[in-house]
Amino acid sequence: MKQQRPARPLWRELLALAVPLAAVQVGASFLGVIDTAVVGRTTPEQLAAVGLGNSLLFAVTIIGMGLVLGSEPIIAQALGANDPLRARRAFRQGMWAALLATPPILLVIALALVALPAAGVDATVVPHVRSYVIARSAAVLPFLVYWAIKAWLQAQGRTTAPVVGVVVANVAELALALALVTPFGVVGVGLAHAVTTTLRLVIVAVAAERALADGTLAGEAAPASLAERARRMRAALRTDELWQLVRIGLPLGLQMALEVAVFAFAALTMGQLGAHELAAHQVAIQCASTTFNIMVGLGSAASVVVGRRIGAGDRAGALRAGLVALALSTVVMVATGALFLFAGAPLARALTDQAEVVALAAALLAVAAAFQLSDGLQAVASGALRGAGDTRATFVIHLFAHWAVGLPCVLWLAKRWGPAGVWWGLTFGLVVASVALVARFVVRGRRGFVALAR
Repeated sequence: MKQQRPARPLWRELLALAVPLAAVQVGASFLGVIDTAVVGRTTPEQLAAVGLGNSLLFAVTIIGMGLVLGSEPIIAQALGANDPLRARRAFRQGMWAALLATPPILLVIALALVALPAAGVDATVVPHVRSYVIARSAAVLPFLVYWAIKAWLQAQGRTTAPVVGVVVANVAELALALALVTPFGVVGVGLAHAVTTTLRLVIVAVAAERALADGTLAGEAAPASLAERARRMRAALRTDELWQLVRIGLPLGLQMALEVAVFAFAALTMGQLGAHELAAHQVAIQCASTTFNIMVGLGSAASVVVGRRIGAGDRAGALRAGLVALALSTVVMVATGALFLFAGAPLARALTDQAEVVALAAALLAVAAAFQLSDGLQAVASGALRGAGDTRATFVIHLFAHWAVGLPCVLWLAKRWGPAGVWWGLTFGLVVASVALVARFVVRGRRGFVALAR
């Protein structure tokens, strides 16, 4: 009995974070589902443009998101070590990372839009992609700042504001997208997404401001004026602490970008096969992204709990936290795989009324059923390793799995099996990534995790 007692509070701690964070991730994915469902009633070209635009935009902004999330394990480990001031400093470094990353991200997005015709995308789709992405680019800075604030809130166990924010955002997204799609097409949908992203930021910022008024949580007294607040923010820009965040966050951002970019290349390959194939890919990827985002939420919870345990010096507890999260991932993704396999067509019809697109999407969802388990395990294992600050190894693993295995398989199988071949290629990369990442976490955990340097 004595050996079982520590596991009970660990389960409660993990689930208390995992459920709301998974809800936030799924809710965020529904924003894209809303865009797809609204545009899915227009033309295949506009639907394809939203899918490709989302893939390209996220493939770039996710690098900045990963960079900002470099603060997450620092904050979690500092809180585990009962050092709120260090956690507060890491929070400020995350804010600086968001500000500094935005200009280069916007530049890369602009270059990608210019290069679309050279990538072989259907000429009827290109102008819609450009219009949609330009409209949504207004949300890049709010998106990154949101993640910086969310990292601090979730490490504190304060998940109410992100949940409220994503619920409000979904309601606003549906209303705005429906109101703007008829007069402005994909531009209106892109602007709606930018507005709702900013709305989510405002909600979490208000929650963080209230929490930081508590000197115990903030590690310092609340600033007496805006000038004092600005002075503290400027003083927080310390090279050594920012560099620590970059060392953790940049490999994380690149790792995330590698996986997203493979799916973006898959979308480009679909675009070369035709507008209907690309539209079907967009419908299917929205379904698969929803289940994946549940795992991203679970991975974030694992990151926080593993980080807290490491900061508190509980190495065995850190390993158990990751293993519990991996077990939960297995249960959930087996269930969603069965759903995709047996209910692919009804899921597709919920997003589009185009019969040819529905048939193609249902076939792709049958393939997605095969990679659900691997997709979940690699997402959660990556989160658990992030809590330990081990992001370089995850970068190398994702580089090999998705670019040395997944992408070549995508390109080769697309010529032989068409759209299904593209998705089978993605599956092979995910299997390799999941096996390697789980093995990495278990080996590191058994050797004993080491806290990040202060």
